[in-house]
Amino acid sequence: MKQVDLAIVGAGPAGMAAALTAVEHGLQVVVIDEQQRAGGQILRQPPVAIRVRGWLRDRVYRRQQRLLQRAQKDDRINWCWQTTVLGFLDSDEQDQGGHRLWLHGPAGVTVVHAASVLVVTGCHDLAVPFPGWNLPGVMAAGGLQAMVKSQQLVPGQRFVFAGSHPLQLIVADQIRQAGGEVAAVLFVQSFGSMLTVLQRPLLMLRHTGKMLHMARVMWRLWRAGVPIRFDSTVVAARGEQKLTGVRVASLRQGAAEPGAEQQEIACDHLGTCYSFLVASELPRQAGAAASWSAERGGWIVDVDAWQRTSVPALYAAGETTGVAGAEVAQEEGVLATLGILLDRGIIDCAQATDLARPVRRRLTGLREFAAVLAGIAMPPWSVFEQLLGDDTTLCKCQDISVGQFRELLQQHTTIVTADSAKLRSRVGMGLCQGRYCGYFVTRILARHGNTSETAVGPFSARSPIKPVPIADILASE
Repeated sequence: MKQVDLAIVGAGPAGMAAALTAVEHGLQVVVIDEQQRAGGQILRQPPVAIRVRGWLRDRVYRRQQRLLQRAQKDDRINWCWQTTVLGFLDSDEQDQGGHRLWLHGPAGVTVVHAASVLVVTGCHDLAVPFPGWNLPGVMAAGGLQAMVKSQQLVPGQRFVFAGSHPLQLIVADQIRQAGGEVAAVLFVQSFGSMLTVLQRPLLMLRHTGKMLHMARVMWRLWRAGVPIRFDSTVVAARGEQKLTGVRVASLRQGAAEPGAEQQEIACDHLGTCYSFLVASELPRQAGAAASWSAERGGWIVDVDAWQRTSVPALYAAGETTGVAGAEVAQEEGVLATLGILLDRGIIDCAQATDLARPVRRRLTGLREFAAVLAGIAMPPWSVFEQLLGDDTTLCKCQDISVGQFRELLQQHTTIVTADSAKLRSRVGMGLCQGRYCGYFVTRILARHGNTSETAVGPFSARSPIKPVPIADILASE
C-alpha cells in the first residue's frame, strides 16, 4: 500500500495550486484524476497523442495556463492518471491517522494511505428533465465544450443552446469557431435581469477581463447572425431515434406565456446549460457534513476558514464547496494546503495567517462576483416545474417518469427523504447513483411535503462512488 503525506483528488485549478504549494513545503504529494492529463474541465487538454491547433488561445485562460505549465514541469508531484477514487476505506489497526483511499485505474484496484486528503472533484452540468431529453443529440453544454476544447471535435452540424447560464454563450462561440452552425441561443431570463451586474460598477471594474471576454463572445455571435433570445426556452426535443428539432416557448416571469405560439427549430444537437451541481459524493461518503444550496450547486461540503471539513485530516476546496469558478478554486486550493501545513505543524499560526492574507483578499472579490453570477444563472423553480410533466423521464437509469414518482408520493406518505424515495421507487439506483436525478428528486420531495431540501436530505453516498468491474475487485484480493 502506497503511503503519502497528501492525496489530492482532482487535477483542476484547485488541485494543481494545492499540489504546487504542498511540494514547495516538502510534502510528498500524489494527485489522482480520471483524465489523462492535468487541467480539469476549464483547461481540458487533448489526449497525449493529439495536438490541437490554437488550443484555448483566448486570453481569459492565461492565468490557469500558467498554473498548468508550472504544475506539469514540477517533477516533485506524483500524478496518478485515468484513476477513479472509489471511496474511503475504514482505517485498520496499523493506520496512524489519515485516510485510506480505494482506487481503480490502469493497475486495477489499489489502496493509497494519505496522512491528509484534499478533495477537489469540481462540478458537473445540472441535467434538467424535459420531454425528449433522453434523445441522442441532447447533451449538456459542458459535454459539448469538452469535445471542442480537447479535440476540436464538433459532434453535429446544427446546434441550439438553451438554459440560464452565460457559459452557453461561450460554448456556442467555440462550436461556431470549430465549424458548427448555431441556430439559436435561448435564455429563460429576461434581458433586463441579465444586466443586473451593471448595477455593480465597482465589481465590474475589478473583473474587466471577464466582462470584456463575454462582450467579445457576444459580438462574434451577433456578427455571425446567431439569434440570442431571452424569455425563451426549449420545452420539448423532437425526433424518433435521434434529435431532429426542438420546440421553443416564450416565457413571462418564468412561466410559459398563455396563448403564445411555440416555434420549431430544426437541429441535430441541443446543448442545455442551466447551472451546475457540485461533486460532493466522495467527502460525504467519508462522513463530511454538507448543506443544501440550490444556487451554489446542491449539496455543498461544509468547510471552515482553512477548508477543513467536519472529518479530521479531510479537506475540500473549489467547486466541491460551492460553484464559484476556476479562479476561486485555484485560491481555495492554496488556502486548503496552508491549512494542512498548519495542522501538521509544518508552519505555525502566524506564518499561515501571513501566507493566507493575500489569498483571502483575492477570494473576497472573486466570491462576490461568483455570488452575483449565481443569482443570475439559477432560474426560478417555475421554469423547471413546467418542464417536469408527468410523461417526462425523471430517472434515466431506471426509466421512471415524473408522473410515476409523484403518484408514488401520493400513495406512500412515509416517503419523506431522498433515501426513502430511493428504496420505494428505485430512483437513484442506476449507474449514476442519483447524480442526474437527485437534484430534482430532492426538490420535488420538498415541495410535495411542504418542507425544506435540508429536511429531505441527499441520497446517501456509498462506496464504490462510481461503477467498478467486480472482476477487478476480486483480482485485488
